[in-house]
Amino acid sequence: MSADVDVAVVGAGAIGTAIAWRLAQRGQRVLLIDRLAPGQEASGAAAGILSAQVEAEVPGPFLDLLLAAENAYPALMNELGAADEVGYRRDGVLKLALDESEFLALEAQRELQRSLGLVVEAWSVAQLARAEPGLSGSLAGANFFPGGGRVDNRLLVAALLRAALRAGVELLSAEVVGLARASDRVTGIVTAGGLRRAGQVVVAAGAWASQLQHVGLEASAIVPVRGQVLRFPVPTVSRVVFGAGGYLVPRAGGVLVGSTTERVGFRKEVTVEGRAALHARAVRLCPALAGASVEAAWAGLRPATADGLPALGPTPLPGLHLAVGLLRNGILLTPLASDWVALGVLGEAAALPAPFRAARLFR
Repeated sequence: MSADVDVAVVGAGAIGTAIAWRLAQRGQRVLLIDRLAPGQEASGAAAGILSAQVEAEVPGPFLDLLLAAENAYPALMNELGAADEVGYRRDGVLKLALDESEFLALEAQRELQRSLGLVVEAWSVAQLARAEPGLSGSLAGANFFPGGGRVDNRLLVAALLRAALRAGVELLSAEVVGLARASDRVTGIVTAGGLRRAGQVVVAAGAWASQLQHVGLEASAIVPVRGQVLRFPVPTVSRVVFGAGGYLVPRAGGVLVGSTTERVGFRKEVTVEGRAALHARAVRLCPALAGASVEAAWAGLRPATADGLPALGPTPLPGLHLAVGLLRNGILLTPLASDWVALGVLGEAAALPAPFRAARLFR
């Protein structure tokens, strides 16, 4: 029985939409399907931070992956023609030291990263005060990563969707129940409205990926990790700032404060405790926020694998590909991971390091 489409992509977040676009550019008939409007789950709840180095403490394949993704963003923005439209800024990222012990940790991070040939600057208290006067005056210093930046993740998904639709991608709003299989091969997707036949299927369904019927994964292979975020209508910083166990991100006349890391299953609500913790963090970093009202609060469910690494590409089940487990780095990894997964669907070799191959989840 012939397929309705060449490829069905389950999940219209940033990564799923980008994969669908890349495949359509290569002449594939692509169906992009999601139960919600595109970008309404983890991609919409993110803060859009683009920084490979800020949390890097050890060298290895994962740091290399993040660096390659960060460096892939300018080309993606040029291709979309939407850098200004989506709020793309490569204006650097700060990591603060609030006390002497944190200052020493920043020194160690600088030494490691410089030994790897990476650029990181030591900022004094005086430099911080000049560059970011909205920050607390009781800081001990900072590391500055000039290669990092940010993007408005919701606008990014919208730009990717427009590009995908222009390339001929079919968008369907429906809940995918599971995969259709025949003779140990994936043959399509099953929705509440029936079967859609596909030559190949890409599952990019975030925290829900292992819940799909017949996908062949244990329920624990991909689990949700809740993150809560607040927005204040006060423009306190001009670039991304990490500190006090979280971050600040400037966003359209205000600032985002995040994020919690909670393993509470599929509970996506904002909690009193989460709001209080984020508010305290915000005030510690920017005292001017003490009297500010929270303009908005939301929560998202990040998809996590057991080893904390993404799972990308072909699986042992013929016709099935994954783009899951991106956890806190889904927006950052979008340009690179989408290219790799699309190449796998097309049967072309991709230089995907072993730690990130989807097949490991099926052992």
